Amino acid sequence: MLSKRTPTQRTMEALREDGWTVGVVERYMSRVGMFGIRRDYLGIIDVIGCHPNLGILGVQCCAASGKASHVRKIISSSNSLEWIDAGGRLEVWSWRKYVKPVDRKYWRSTITRIAASDIVTAALEA
Repeated sequence: MLSKRTPTQRTMEALREDGWTVGVVERYMSRVGMFGIRRDYLGIIDVIGCHPNLGILGVQCCAASGKASHVRKIISSSNSLEWIDAGGRLEVWSWRKYVKPVDRKYWRSTITRIAASDIVTAALEA
């Protein structure tokens, strides 16, 4: 029986393979609402990673179908610019399962980097 892994688990595995030290900062709050809610760190980050050569990384993890809404969520948050100004990088990792494997992997991510200019542009357009 194959276990179903979440986008967060897939992201953490991929980052560890690339030499990152990672941790989950998203929290599940079971006593809020009827079914509970998930609360991201700063409202925008699921996983934080640090790498000796690449610095600090905040990642929002999702399925490919949720990529656009997650990018909008990060761009519209005031915490995003603070994170980037403090030296952190922000990325959205969206995961999709393909029919044909690449390097024996069916699941692949699309990584979207969020830059300070993306956030400023969104603020000016609002």
